[in-house]
Amino acid sequence: MAQAATEEPGIDPAGPESRLRLAQIPAGSQTARKAAPRADSTKKKSSSPKHRKKTAARPAAKAPAAAPAVPSAAKVREFMQLTGAQIEQRIVEQRQILRYNSKDEPARQTLGLIAVELGNRILDLDALDRKQEIAQLIAVIRKDLPDTLWRTTQLAVSDDRTAAALGLFYSEGILTARAPEKGCEQYARAAQNGHVAANYQAALCKARSDPALAKTLLERAAEMGHAGAQELMGRACIEGEKKDSACAIAWLERAAAKGRPSAMSLLAWLYASDPERSDPVKSVNYYRAAAEAGDLAAQNNLGEFYETGRRVPQDATQAFNWYARAAEAGFPPAQLNLARLYAAGTGVARNLASARQWAERAQKQGQARAQEMLDWLAVQK
Repeated sequence: MAQAATEEPGIDPAGPESRLRLAQIPAGSQTARKAAPRADSTKKKSSSPKHRKKTAARPAAKAPAAAPAVPSAAKVREFMQLTGAQIEQRIVEQRQILRYNSKDEPARQTLGLIAVELGNRILDLDALDRKQEIAQLIAVIRKDLPDTLWRTTQLAVSDDRTAAALGLFYSEGILTARAPEKGCEQYARAAQNGHVAANYQAALCKARSDPALAKTLLERAAEMGHAGAQELMGRACIEGEKKDSACAIAWLERAAAKGRPSAMSLLAWLYASDPERSDPVKSVNYYRAAAEAGDLAAQNNLGEFYETGRRVPQDATQAFNWYARAAEAGFPPAQLNLARLYAAGTGVARNLASARQWAERAQKQGQARAQEMLDWLAVQK
């Protein structure tokens, strides 16, 4: 992906009249005029003006760009409370200011703070696995805030929320070329200052290189309330050599309470499959909540409940509808299940062409039994 424009110090990206900002010449400078002749202790005759060498003027050194002032806590809280529509309006207002005064520092700082706020909202949405909302915010940053990377980089030195946002920008290639290592460095910096999502992201960064540190960071994020970290802690309880369903459920319940769909789906599976903790009502309720929130595995499994009549009244139409939602979103097991229903005419009119189409899609995604379905369909009339 091509690297986006950045707001570098001394460069104005606001419009077609962009130019380098030259440092002001300090008072008393010799720049751009002849040097005064020096007194000579030997009192030699000065050469005639005709042969006198001219002293070359030295260009003024460009002053280093000052780092932006760290925003006050009150200012940060103000941005945290803005709605999406209010943020969009702020962006429009600041761009209008910069259109007439490209050097307006408050306007540039406001745009930088908005980029930081949206970055943190993306990290919060990631904890809840809200992919569609995340994509929308990323689009806003790329479209409306393409010149805020430099300012974000400067603020990240002393602000953990900015460091976390910068970690996101580097890790996901937002505002700059993708640079996961730089992203992990920023996440680690923010994590040290107690940023919840940064602890989770830093744990993912260290999962292979330093598993012990990754576990510590993950536990910290989970205890601080990060739903994604809580789900991973729950999964760890049942994926190791010693399976501990009670441990898994304790963590997953916390993640599910915050609305993380995949945690709900895993809880539903545990309540449906663990003999010691079987709870049909909870299993159905969690599958339904996860399915309605967009979890594809939950949609497929809820379809299976309705197809077979397990834990819910048998309903072929409902089964078809849930399989279809997951299949259309690209979930291979649901694609194969949908092919079966079309082939049998269950919950939908029999349609061998549609059955073949869905079986082929499932096969391309590695569903082993899809070939059996295709072989059977090949001899049907």
